[in-house]
Amino acid sequence: MSLILEALNRADRDRSAAENSPNLQAAAINIVPEDERSYHKPLIAIAVALLAALGWYYFTGEANNHIHNLEISHKEPAAAPALKPTTSQAIHKPTLVSDAQPAQKQPVAPAAQNNNPAIAQLYKTQQAPKNTTAEASATINSSANIAPKRHKTAKLPPFLSNLPINLQKNIPTLDYDQHIYLANQQSYVEINNKIIKEGAAINSDLSLESIQENFIILRYQNTRFRLGALNSWVNFQ
Repeated sequence: MSLILEALNRADRDRSAAENSPNLQAAAINIVPEDERSYHKPLIAIAVALLAALGWYYFTGEANNHIHNLEISHKEPAAAPALKPTTSQAIHKPTLVSDAQPAQKQPVAPAAQNNNPAIAQLYKTQQAPKNTTAEASATINSSANIAPKRHKTAKLPPFLSNLPINLQKNIPTLDYDQHIYLANQQSYVEINNKIIKEGAAINSDLSLESIQENFIILRYQNTRFRLGALNSWVNFQ
């Protein structure tokens, strides 16, 4: 019994001693040297001051921007300068009033009557001469525009197709391409790719005697005949 009590007492003493003895490991972690703590305090104070300054600058700048934006949005637009209304005034041109009276026509004295009929007729003829120059020029122009038509009164020769067959066989092929009828001997035709005028020879036996408005007159040796304008002739012999 005494041994048990003694063991309990010893255990109590050991427990109390353990509680009162310092923890070396914990002391090594939590105990900070006095020099280090003296350096940490100014750094902490500086960091806190910087954070406070940054926070104040940030919030102050945001507030100023917000207020500036609100002022711009609520600012009324500048009123445009009022323009003076322009009034269009009618320009009245002064009417010129002439003091001069309009010229009055002087009465024309009636012509003295002549009792001699011959002299009166001569006087009328001299007052109203005929415009003979204009009439003459009009007559000349109208006559110049009319081309002279020849061989109206002379007897016309027969057409080539109406000649005897024996004579038709001697007429060469005529390729009739152009027919130009003009006044003043300027007419011409194109036959067999040649420009031929009145009086010109087509070959040794055939010549062009005359060019009319709708036909030509040809001469083969001593025989005269007609050929319609642009009517070619083909000799199949």
